[in-house]
Amino acid sequence: MRKQCLVMLFLVAFGLLAGLTWTRHLDCSGLCESHYDYIYNEVGNIIPANGGGYLVQGFIRYNSIEEGTFSPRRSVFWKVDEDGNIIWRKTPSGFGKPFSLVSNGVDRYYLLSEGNQGPWSTLTVFDNELNVLDSYYKEYISLFDMHYLDDGLILSGMTSGFQGIAIKTDFQFNTIWQSEAYGYEIFCSIDPYEDGWLCTANHLFVSLSSEGNLLWSCPGSDLEDCVVSSDNRVFLLGYHKIWEMDMTLHSPTVFVEEPPCGFDPFLSRSIVILPNGNIVYNGQADTGEILHCYSPDGQHQWSRSYNLPPGTITFGGGSKRMVVLPDGGLLFPYYIVGNDQTMYLIRTDSNGNVSAAVTSIFAYPNPFKNEIVMEIKGATERNGKLEIYNLKGQKVKTIALDLSGNGEQSASWDGRDTANKQCANGIYFINLLENGKTLSSKKVTLIR
Repeated sequence: MRKQCLVMLFLVAFGLLAGLTWTRHLDCSGLCESHYDYIYNEVGNIIPANGGGYLVQGFIRYNSIEEGTFSPRRSVFWKVDEDGNIIWRKTPSGFGKPFSLVSNGVDRYYLLSEGNQGPWSTLTVFDNELNVLDSYYKEYISLFDMHYLDDGLILSGMTSGFQGIAIKTDFQFNTIWQSEAYGYEIFCSIDPYEDGWLCTANHLFVSLSSEGNLLWSCPGSDLEDCVVSSDNRVFLLGYHKIWEMDMTLHSPTVFVEEPPCGFDPFLSRSIVILPNGNIVYNGQADTGEILHCYSPDGQHQWSRSYNLPPGTITFGGGSKRMVVLPDGGLLFPYYIVGNDQTMYLIRTDSNGNVSAAVTSIFAYPNPFKNEIVMEIKGATERNGKLEIYNLKGQKVKTIALDLSGNGEQSASWDGRDTANKQCANGIYFINLLENGKTLSSKKVTLIR
């Protein structure tokens, strides 16, 4: 009887874990305007959403091969619930490349992005439904990281002369204080420390007072990000090492000599600390592992890989790349660099595990002339279906699936619509749905 109870407890615990960890596809279908060819999309930031759930931000860009023209970058936002289901997707226009995203926790979001012309920075204010309320600009300064305070915003970046700078503004982007400019550097991150601020640049680490005055600085070595523990230990993520900064002696010491995954050409790695004190950073190693964990004394705890679609894995290009959850889990978006550049969202437990693999569609030949074969990997439900859309967002075909027990299925499409008429040459999006949720999407090209 006791053994049966233990088994039941294990199953219940596993069921709770499975419900808390997942991988979700961030649907991008129908975002391309009909007269453009879809060229790429990229994920940016993720933060807790006002009212619960999470807000994921990315951007898309189009071009026209025939016209030889490019559209500006266009932001796209997904609001997802605690289970990763998409509640809505919004695509406000008119913004440059996004760098940081914060909220006031009630009814406002603030997006920091590059200006459309020259070394400008743009602050856009949204309501909870992502309607634009105001936009503000700063000339001759490029800002990359941002934090929300009750009385304003703290930001870091560089001047037009490529000197690192920190700045505090009000919510209308008016300057309250500005630090002096430092070296030939870019302050890529700024983090609170006691009653002041820490700025991380490629070759410089700076400690500022609460009013932006220099307390001290220290040369660094290819630094990417900084994190402060609950007991005020400061860890720096470098290209090839993890450092700990001695805040009394003002000097760094090597914390991890050769961590998995060195230099990231996309400069999109982050370091965070879990509630149990463990230190986690993201970055793809040669083995395919993309999350790595160390104990507070520098001992490697685990590295995790996931059943991901082929291609180069890149994390969010903004400053808010990972969310540490109260239970010690992690939530982060990433995208696959390649022809499709599709975006995903992963929620792990405190050991970096997820309960299910990424669901993927592999289609060949692509482009196709008479028939394309689609292989589905990692699906779990038997009542799935494929929906095929053209560039105008019109559904042209639905193909029902009867998934096998191992979650694999093959289907084919002959390039005809529901009325059995031949579809026009061009780009189509094949979406995999299970129980009404879009799990994956594939872009294919029909050429007769």
